[in-house]
Amino acid sequence: MTDSLATEGGVIRFLHGESVEHSGWLRKCSGVVQIKKKRYFILSGSELECKVAPNDEGSKWILSVLGASIETEPEKLKLILKTREKKLLLIASSVEDLEQWKKALEASSNQKIEQYYEFGKTIGEGGFASVKLGIDKETMKKYAIKIVQKQMDDEHHMEFLHRELIIMKAVNSNHVIRTFDIFDSPRKLYFVLEYMQGGTLHEIYQAQKPFTEEQVRAVLFDVLSGVAYLHSKQIVHRDLKLKNVLAQQTVMPYGLKLADFGLSNFVGQRTMSRVVLKSQVGSPHYVAPEVLREELYGPPVDLWSVGVIMHIMLSGKYPFAGKTIKETLELVADGTFKLREEWFPGLSESARTLLSALLRENPSQRPTARDALASDFM
Repeated sequence: MTDSLATEGGVIRFLHGESVEHSGWLRKCSGVVQIKKKRYFILSGSELECKVAPNDEGSKWILSVLGASIETEPEKLKLILKTREKKLLLIASSVEDLEQWKKALEASSNQKIEQYYEFGKTIGEGGFASVKLGIDKETMKKYAIKIVQKQMDDEHHMEFLHRELIIMKAVNSNHVIRTFDIFDSPRKLYFVLEYMQGGTLHEIYQAQKPFTEEQVRAVLFDVLSGVAYLHSKQIVHRDLKLKNVLAQQTVMPYGLKLADFGLSNFVGQRTMSRVVLKSQVGSPHYVAPEVLREELYGPPVDLWSVGVIMHIMLSGKYPFAGKTIKETLELVADGTFKLREEWFPGLSESARTLLSALLRENPSQRPTARDALASDFM
C-alpha cells in the first residue's frame, strides 16, 4: 500500500480526499444596499471561516460548503456561494483571485466519501467512533474507515478530534497505521486507514498465549519502532495498549503498527527531556504513575505503557491490578514495581532487565524507545 504515500517521514499524498486549503481577502456584500465589507476568509477542507483579520482568535462564522453551488461573474469579479445555511455574495480582487477561489470552493463542495468508497460491515466500535470496512470503488482495495461523530457542543471532544486530525496528517511510518484519505462533513469526520486483517495484538495474544520470549521480542521491535518514530516527531501517543496495536497477519512476523491517536498530543519544541503535557489520559492499567499524580509528563509515559504490554505478554497479568478500578489506580500511582518470580518461570536476565527498566517509577530513569531497541533483550 506504499504506492499512494511518500516514503517514511515524507509528506502524505491522499488518494481522493486531500484537504483543500485556501485563504485570502474578499469583500463581502451584505444588507439591502449591499454594503461591501472587507473580510478574511479561510477555506480548510469543507469548512469556510470568515474573520475580520487573519490573526483574530475568534471568527465571525464557520460554515460547511459541502454540496454548495458556486457561480461567478468575472466581469464584476463576483462569486456567488449558495450553501445549506446561507447565500454569500463575495467580490474578489482580480480575475485570477476569483478563479482560484472558484476552483478551491468547487473542490471542497464536491468532496464526499461516498463518491470514492463503498461501506461494508462494521469491524470496530466504541465511544464516539466506529470503524467500517471500506472498498475503493476504483481499485477495489480494502481499507478501514474510521467514522468519528462530531460533538460540536463539547469543546474538549472537539479539541481532541482536531488534534487527532493534525496527527493523522503528520505521521508516515512503516510502524504506524497509514492514513490514505480524510473526509470532512458537518457532523462526521472520516479517516480512511490501512486495513489490518490480522486484527489487534490483544486478539492475537488471547488466541496464542502464553507468548515466548521470541514472540515478545518481535512484538516489542515493532511497537518500540513506532514509539521511537512518534517521539522523533514530538508526538506522545498516551494510550498505548494491546488493543491499540494492529497486525497485518496472525502469524509471525505479525507486522504490527500503532493505531488510535485520539488521545495523542504534540509535545513542545524544547528538548525532549524538558517537554511536558498536563492532561490526564490513558487506560487505567497502562497509565504511568506521573499522570495519575498530576505531575508534568512527556514521552516516558509511552515507555511505561510498553513495559505494561511486555509484562502482560510474558506473564499473562497486569503489573498493577486491584479488585476495583480505584484500587488499580492507587497501585499505579504508588508506582513501586516488583517482579513476581512465580509469574515469570524461566525468564531470561535480559528480559528481566528491560522489563524492570521500562517500569521504573521515575520517568527520567526509563529508557527511551531507541535505548530499549538497543537493549540486550532486543
